[in-house]
Amino acid sequence: MLLILPAIAISCGENKTETAPVETTVAEAPKPQVSYPYEAQMANDWTIGNPELTVKVLELYRHLQSDDFKDEVVMPYFADSMTSVAFDERTYTGHPKGFFEGVRKFRSQFKEIDEEFVTYVSLHSESAGLDMVSLWFKEKVVRNNGKADSTRYQENWIFNKEGKIIRRTAFARYGF
Repeated sequence: MLLILPAIAISCGENKTETAPVETTVAEAPKPQVSYPYEAQMANDWTIGNPELTVKVLELYRHLQSDDFKDEVVMPYFADSMTSVAFDERTYTGHPKGFFEGVRKFRSQFKEIDEEFVTYVSLHSESAGLDMVSLWFKEKVVRNNGKADSTRYQENWIFNKEGKIIRRTAFARYGF
């Protein structure tokens, strides 16, 4: 016991030098290999994509709600040609200005429009070379005749390699 006391006293008096923190890397867990029972027509390797593309789509909605949906304001978001498939399967393919005209015509039947976004996500498929923003929202409107209405939508906005919109598809659910 007497021999232990001097050892403790010496160790208490030692200058401790700080050691530099050791950098560690967190290894990603290996992705499970999955065999899907059905072949996907578009892609089956979606991962979370670039959130800046989601911001672009939400900015478009902001322009719509502020009556700032002018060609020169929204054209930079789009490629020179695009396709839009509406909830009722009407399809437009061509220059975005034609799509803008359709959006304005659709919106002109309402006195008030309010979009309530439920969720949104940016997705990326390496195998298909696609970037897509998928969003879900509830559109609450007051029609020009004063009748209030609402619809739930799910939309997919697909971008080209330059980050420009080339396709929009919409799905709607009525009757709450």
